[in-house]
Amino acid sequence: GSMFSILALRDLTVYGLSVKVSSGANFPIQVYTCTGAYSQASDVNDKKEWHLIMDITMKSNFVLGMALPTPLQDFDTPIMLRSMTVQSFYVTSPVPVIFCSMGVREGDLWASNLDMLLFSGRLVKHRFASSSRDFAFNGG
Repeated sequence: GSMFSILALRDLTVYGLSVKVSSGANFPIQVYTCTGAYSQASDVNDKKEWHLIMDITMKSNFVLGMALPTPLQDFDTPIMLRSMTVQSFYVTSPVPVIFCSMGVREGDLWASNLDMLLFSGRLVKHRFASSSRDFAFNGG
């Protein structure tokens, strides 16, 4: 899975996420979140710092060998962020299907728009197992 942080540049509401996956089959996916940068948690692999906000089975938009962003359903409770606050997410599946990209150095800017900054994060095995630095969330 992918663990990453965003910085809100203005007040915004996160209703959901999209993911890129390597399969067109149905598969389980979970999304966790925590307030602040995940690296501020006592241990990035410490599940008690995170809140499960989605646990679903989905089917991807994997078409003709191409992983297209697949929207997840909206969160039951949207994540409301005030301007200049940081929120972290962990998108995971027990099936190794989520695409992550080799990013820049962990914590460095990976992507941005007028609403937020997305920072390079970690590749984390399912259920907060081992992790590797310098990977970027590759969803939408």
